[in-house]
Amino acid sequence: MTSVVIVLGAGERHAFNLESPKGCRWRLESDRGVDFDSWDDESGGGRRFSVLSRAIGKHVLRARCSESTPELPDGVLDLVVFVCRKDRRIYASVVEGFPLEIRLDEEGEGPWEVVEDGGTECGIVDDGAGTLLRIRCGTPGDRRLALSSSEGLRMLKIRVLPVSIRARLTGKAGEPAEYSVSSNITTGFEWHVVEDGGLRCESRYVSDPNPEMLDGVGGSHVFRMTADSPGTYVLRAICMRSDEFGGSLEVVFEVGPAGYSGRRV
Repeated sequence: MTSVVIVLGAGERHAFNLESPKGCRWRLESDRGVDFDSWDDESGGGRRFSVLSRAIGKHVLRARCSESTPELPDGVLDLVVFVCRKDRRIYASVVEGFPLEIRLDEEGEGPWEVVEDGGTECGIVDDGAGTLLRIRCGTPGDRRLALSSSEGLRMLKIRVLPVSIRARLTGKAGEPAEYSVSSNITTGFEWHVVEDGGLRCESRYVSDPNPEMLDGVGGSHVFRMTADSPGTYVLRAICMRSDEFGGSLEVVFEVGPAGYSGRRV
C-alpha cells in the first residue's frame, strides 16, 4: 500500500503525480467527502491525481488501481488529506538546515499540536514566554504543515531557500580560524550569526581601502571561530536588512587536536 499525505485549504484543489501503468483504471473505494479525480499525465508519464474538499479536518480515502506496479505492489493508494481553514494561514521562509522559530501565541489560539510535519523536523515548546514552533527543514522547496488548535486545523506554508554560500575550514582545537564574505553596510544589509554550533565566534565588518573617500564603498564581514575541542562544527549566518533577506552562509569547521597538522596516517 502506498500513502500520500496532502495538506490543503478548504476549497483548494491540489494535483500531484504518481507513477502507474498508462491506462490504469482507478476505483475510489471511499471518498470521505473528498472529491478525487485521476487521469494519464501525457506530458511526463505516470498518473495525475486531483483532490478537493471543503470539509475541515482529517480525511483518509482509498483508491484501488486495476494494475499493480513496484510503486503500488497491491494496487492500493491511501490518501491522507488534512483540510485546513483558509483564513489566518501562517506563512514563513527559512534556509535549508537553518533553525526557524514561530511564536504561535500571536495567533491568539491554542493549545497547538503538529498533526502533519510536511517532512520537516519540528516541535512545539513552551519557552516560559509562550508557545514556540521550532522548525528545521532539509532540501529547498515548499512545505505544508497542518497545525491543530481549539479553532480547528491551520495551515503553515514554508518556503525553504537554498544556502547561498557554503564553505569548509580545517583547524586545531583552541586556535582561531577566519572566514570572510563580501559585504557592504552602506546598503543596510548586515550579517548575523543564527547558530554557532558550539563555537566561540566573533564577527566584524572590515571596510575596503577608500583613500578617495567615495560613498558606497563596501568591504568584508569576517567570522572568527574557535573550537575548544576536536570535532565537526557548523556555523550558520544570514544577511538581512530589516525583514529583507539578502543571503545565507554555512561554514563546516573540521577541528583536530592541538598540534594537528592536517594529515592523517
